[in-house]
Formats: sequence, C-alpha cells, structure tokens
Amino acid sequence: MSSDQPVFPRWQIDPKRSSITVKAKSTLHDSRSVGPIQGVVVGAPETLEGSAGGVVEVPIDRFDFGNALQNAAVRSKLDAGKWPMARFHVGGARVLSKSPWRVMIAGTLDYRDRKTAFEVEATGEVSEQEITARAVFPLNLPSIGVK
Repeated sequence: MSSDQPVFPRWQIDPKRSSITVKAKSTLHDSRSVGPIQGVVVGAPETLEGSAGGVVEVPIDRFDFGNALQNAAVRSKLDAGKWPMARFHVGGARVLSKSPWRVMIAGTLDYRDRKTAFEVEATGEVSEQEITARAVFPLNLPSIGVK
C-alpha cells in the first residue's frame, strides 16, 4: 500500500544542545531565563516552504531565572504545576535567505488551553546530520491566558 503523502526529513531536537531564552519585562527589573526545548521538526531544506512542520516542546516548569524567589514567583504566575509544557506547532515557513539561513516560521503556541498564532524569524545552519536554529519569540502574556 503506497501513500500519496510525501515523506520529509525529520529532525529530532536535542534537548542537551537546544534551549530557549525568555526575556521578561517587569516594573522592578528585567529577567532572563534559559530553558531546554525538545521535539521534532520536519522539512526538506530545498523545499522548506512546502514541507515545514513539527512540534517544539517547551518545559515551562524547568525555567531558571537565577534565584529561587524569582523562580517560584514566575512558576506560580504561569501555574507551571498545572501547565508544565507549552507546545509550538510549526505550520509553515518562508525562506528569507539561504546564506546564511533566515526563515520566517509561522505556527501556533498551545499553552493553558489557548492557541495563539505566532510568526517568528529564525536563523541557523542546516547539514545532512543536524539543523541549528536561533529565534526570539515576542510574547504577550495576556494573549496566552496569563494576567
């Protein structure tokens, strides 16, 4: 039995080598945390605009802002015990350049029973063995259900 669906390369995100940086603004002071990411992305570099997909998982309960008091406050505000994982579902990509790679990624952030559409620019490198990427997510907390 054959499938009409094309099969695209799958890239496992290595949580030991991959991370997300969160920058939070506050009336008192700005905060910064680096946390792990995991998941699988798919896509053929030569046809990325028609093949990009996958899910990037962000373990919210593993963010570390550098001190126990701030960690507790942020995790409490996000209700990380109830909502420990956020997922970014990649829905498509638009290649801006290939040397170096710059891609506009469209998708949906699924967190706290709310789906929020996002578009974010990423840069990186692609080889036969791995893909590396960097991106900054502009995030409005009320849009994902956090007051």
